[in-house]
Formats: sequence, C-alpha cells, structure tokens
Amino acid sequence: MKSFSLLRRQSGTIPRVYSRAAASVLAILAACVCSLTGARAMAWGMLKEMDGPAKYGHLVFPVYKNHQINYCISLSESDISPRAGFTYKTINTEIKIALGEWLHAVSDITGPVTLRRVRCQSHFVNLIVYFGAPTLSDSAPSFSAADPFMRSHNYEYVVINSVGRYPLNGISMPAIDFAKLIPPQLSLKSALEKLISQKMSDRQIVSWAGLPNRDDIMEVYNNSFTFMLHEFGHAFGLCDTYQGPHNCDPKYSSVPHTSEQPPSVMHCDRPVYLYPDDIAGIRALFRRFAPVN
Repeated sequence: MKSFSLLRRQSGTIPRVYSRAAASVLAILAACVCSLTGARAMAWGMLKEMDGPAKYGHLVFPVYKNHQINYCISLSESDISPRAGFTYKTINTEIKIALGEWLHAVSDITGPVTLRRVRCQSHFVNLIVYFGAPTLSDSAPSFSAADPFMRSHNYEYVVINSVGRYPLNGISMPAIDFAKLIPPQLSLKSALEKLISQKMSDRQIVSWAGLPNRDDIMEVYNNSFTFMLHEFGHAFGLCDTYQGPHNCDPKYSSVPHTSEQPPSVMHCDRPVYLYPDDIAGIRALFRRFAPVN
C-alpha cells in the first residue's frame, strides 16, 4: 500500500550498482528465468552496517549464539496517546508472533529459537521495544535505532511511535494497539494467526475487523503489529527497499532499482504477513552469517 510508508531513521533502498547496459542484460536474463519458472524476481537487501562493527547488535547473532532472543517491553504509559490502547499483555503477544514469523522462515537453518521476555535493565537483553513518543530526535512513525552506544551493548532498539509527536510532512501517524482492531469474539493470538495464515488484503481486514469500509484505511496499518513486523526485519538486518540509496548494501541486494521491488514487508506493502521476498531475504541473511561447521 503505497500510502502507508513506515519510515526509519536509517531508511534506504537498493542503490544503482550496475551500468545501464549490464542492467539491461540482467533484466533480460531475469525475464527469461521468470518466464520459465513462473517465479518473481526477489529484491531483498541487507543493511550496510552488517559489514561493520555494529552488526553484532542484530538479532541474527544471538539466535546463532544462544538459540534465544531476550526482549523487553518499555511502555511509556504517561506518554501514550489515549487512543493507542496499549497493554503489556497484548504487546507481548504481538512481539512473540511478529518475531516468530521471521524465525519460522529460517527454522530449518537455525533450529528452535526461544523467545524470552526480560527486564530492560538486564545485561542479557537483545531487543528493546519501546512504545510512546520517540526518545530520539526522529520524525518517523516507527524505526529501528542504530545508535553506536546501543550497538556497543549488542542490542537492537525498536521504537513504535503511538503519539505522532513528530509529524511527517505535516501528517501525524501514531500507532495504535492492533488488539483494538480485533473482533471481540476472537482472542488477539487467534486473530493474528488467522490474518497471517489467510494472508488477508487490506479491504478484507477492514471488513473482517468490522471497521468502516472507507477509502482511508490507514488505521488498519498504523498499528503496533504491522509496525513491529517491518521494524523487526531491520532488527535482523534487512533494509528498506522503497526510497533513497541510504543503507542497502549493493553487495547483498538482488536488484538495482526500487521499481523492480516486488511486494514485501520491507517495502511497506500491506505488511500483515511476510511475502516471498521477505522470506528470501531473511533466509539469505541467516545463511550469510551461518556458523562454519
């Protein structure tokens, strides 16, 4: 959904790295392959910082080291919009399901991975998920931080902006708790699992959740779960693929142009579930850093 633009402080897209002639040749070859296999070109990309000292803050490393991700929830109850409706219980469920979706895609590579909630003051924390107004100077509705000090402590910091205090182009985009979209007869866990398994479109979600069937369906997408699903992709090491050549590593990007990007969570296309492109990207990422046997 092009109107839904999750932004990130270190947002980026895949830069042009081939000559025009080479790109044309590659495009022709890709078209031939896709016509034979029926497959779509994959356009995932990895963060440039995965090649630097900051890389060890990403979640791929605690998965390989301990087969475990220790996460914590920082819920700024005094600094959350009343309409957001966040609770520790629902947020905890959403975090486990969103992380679980990414990990399920690589389960045959990593084996079982345990998700464990810890205190944010813990020395073992790998992921801090913060809800409320961003504590860093940023205009994004949500983002995954790359602060060098945080990286030195080997954890990832994801912010879900539920206040909209920093409007983007004059438009405030606060997130609300996904649980507010769930029909009362369903539990949050069963509802999310249903959405993911059935891969519902935006219009289906509006109808299914009993929301007004209007043109503006931003409420469906400006929510905690869809923001987290996208940001957790960054937390593992995948980059944005929808704007500006900022932080996608050309050595680990499969196409040179944003225009060639197929639908994906990392491209912010209806990110209720992972697309084939996201799955291809996370699998390539884990295989890249797989321990040598």
